[in-house]
Amino acid sequence: MGRRLAIVLVACAVLFGACGQSGKSVESLGSQRRQLLINDQPTPLCLTLAATLAQQNEGLSDRDVLPPNEGMAFLFQNSYAHQFWMKNTHFPLAILWVSGDGRIRGSNVMAADTTTLYPSPGPITTAIELNPREWAPLAASAHTATLGPVCPGTLTAGRPGTKPAQF
Repeated sequence: MGRRLAIVLVACAVLFGACGQSGKSVESLGSQRRQLLINDQPTPLCLTLAATLAQQNEGLSDRDVLPPNEGMAFLFQNSYAHQFWMKNTHFPLAILWVSGDGRIRGSNVMAADTTTLYPSPGPITTAIELNPREWAPLAASAHTATLGPVCPGTLTAGRPGTKPAQF
């Protein structure tokens, strides 16, 4: 029994140590919406953060439309090759594959409602989904994509019993 407990404790320490390696775990970002910066310059695009596995699995599926200037950023704790599909996503999307240093490694336009797999061109830490028409004018000159400040109008949690603060 003591040996089994020790193994479990070591496994938990390794697991939780890996989650905290960047100081702030991806999951702690919650469902914030952040401004997209292209080449360190603000854009009008606001990205909902998909940080948890449940949020990433849901993505932008089962929605009728993607509102103007909206998108989603998928944040991954570690840099790996990833692949996406568009099952139950009723509109096309552009996807940006972003490495840990913010460099855009590539992009694809993904067709709506398909199970075609779209693989990243290599290890990434972020994937960003946008309306292809909003990405097109930025694509030729975009070298980096990073998350900026919290979007105006984003609600964040306040103290219990108070209304959420609005920025």
